[in-house]
Amino acid sequence: MSYASYNTVDQYSSPSVGSSDLPIDMAEGNKANVDLIGLECDAGKDVTKEVEEVEGDCEPYKKKKQRKKSSIIWQEMTLVKLENGEERVQCNHCNYKLKKQKDGTTTQYKRHLDCCIKRKINLSGQRNICVLPSTQKSESVNGVQSWKYDQARIREVISHMIMVHELPFSFVEYDLFNIVMQTASPYYERISRTTTTKDCWSTYEIEKKRTWIVSCRKELNFVEVLPPHTGTCVCDAIYKCLQEWSIEEKVWTITVDNASYNDSAVRLLHDSLSFHTNLPLDGKLFHIRCCAHILNILVQDGLSEIKSIIENVRDSVKYISASPQRLHSFNEICKQLQVPSKKLILDCCTRWNATFAMLSCALDFKQVFPRYQLRDPNYNCLPSDDDWQRVEEICSLLVHFNEVTQIISGSEYPTSNLFLPELYNIKEILCQKSVSVEPWMKNMAQRMQQKFDKYWGSSNLLLSIAAVLDPRNKMTFIEFSFPVIYSEYEATRQIAIVHDSLYELYKIYLDKYAATSKENDFQAMDTSENCVATTTWKGKGLVVETGRSKFEKFVRNVETVQNVKSELDTYLQDDGM
Repeated sequence: MSYASYNTVDQYSSPSVGSSDLPIDMAEGNKANVDLIGLECDAGKDVTKEVEEVEGDCEPYKKKKQRKKSSIIWQEMTLVKLENGEERVQCNHCNYKLKKQKDGTTTQYKRHLDCCIKRKINLSGQRNICVLPSTQKSESVNGVQSWKYDQARIREVISHMIMVHELPFSFVEYDLFNIVMQTASPYYERISRTTTTKDCWSTYEIEKKRTWIVSCRKELNFVEVLPPHTGTCVCDAIYKCLQEWSIEEKVWTITVDNASYNDSAVRLLHDSLSFHTNLPLDGKLFHIRCCAHILNILVQDGLSEIKSIIENVRDSVKYISASPQRLHSFNEICKQLQVPSKKLILDCCTRWNATFAMLSCALDFKQVFPRYQLRDPNYNCLPSDDDWQRVEEICSLLVHFNEVTQIISGSEYPTSNLFLPELYNIKEILCQKSVSVEPWMKNMAQRMQQKFDKYWGSSNLLLSIAAVLDPRNKMTFIEFSFPVIYSEYEATRQIAIVHDSLYELYKIYLDKYAATSKENDFQAMDTSENCVATTTWKGKGLVVETGRSKFEKFVRNVETVQNVKSELDTYLQDDGM
């Protein structure tokens, strides 16, 4: 606050004050102020210091504001005053008191919090001491242990309880249940029926994945096959493993990629196993080609039609990514155009999905590449506008193949029933693209369609049967999809093959378990005979059969009273889910 507005000239003012603007009160209480300002002050005094003290005493004119504490350490530290009036900084966790720094620094307080043991315990969670009943009567066994309350674990156990005992979801809202839980642990938090429903769904999904992985994904062994990798060498290596594991009579099918030596190996292995056992359907289910590998071959063959465009995009990404200076300049242009920050992706030439990722990523920067060329004259592989248009159309096609690859490559759920629906989708898309007005797209789709017909031109029985055994599909999906995958005549023939193969497999199933069925029949006959004995009436030395016993004998002697549908007929004729 400025003192210039006050008139300092009066009868009591000292002429030595001169330019001083300070008001001088001649009251007795302020006599010291007059002596400080006058020329009669001692030479040895620090005038500046005393004037500052005077200014500090003028509270109405100047008041210091206390600075607000902004450091995060004050959330865990408290300023306390000791009995002697001295101020200290106290830790809220261990109550340790540290000296207050005059300059306001908080480094030592933060250092203490980092080393505070009680703070670490509190941050890791509330721990309690529980006394567990000891099963061993030994002095060395300590029954006192520390434990940590876990609300998430409690919710998981409650979800198991709800599902196992088929309790209503509202069970968790019962008053007595909550009283029991809070009595067991005061840290228990009430949960609603909606939360319990979500927990049950989450527990179901986790247990389903865990059961699938444990029960189905079992690798017996990994075997190194030394060169040369001919069909005979691969066949011998596989057959040796089957003999060591004693499962050569239990193998129904084998899945390999489309290498030529694998075709030879599977053919030789088929002949060798035929001596030990009868393969189902005369071995029609034995050789299964890897669907993901076929998709890779199919797409790679189609992409060869636009090889030059892909090379331009790949060279552009490679050129810019080769230097930090080029990347910096490229990113500056992205910021100017407000392009979302992403990294350029360089593909692996042998993996089509990596090429798809590169093209789709580069497509987001198609406005950046021309502007970068203006800054770098050495950049000479810029795709044209027509090239970017083709890249966009290619990405719209490859996104379907990428989705199919992700579905059939899953490892946490069975996939055999998912192949045929996705193959039908691929075939339908290729048929649409094969009549495109763009010549390059038409040629690419036709090349991919030729590869499709080469590998899936004949019905893949295993994929078809797996699709039928999905209750959502049954034979209805075969009748729906085969006219798209095959010609009209071929579709009718392939549908009949799938139908007959299903019944042949069902007959194999019945023959395999015939012995078990006979044992059950014998047990049923024994039970029936006991029932007949109870319906007979014994007179004096005579056994009289009742009418009921005669009817039961008739039913027993006749094979069937009426024609009964097989389980397969019942399954196929029921409505799908």
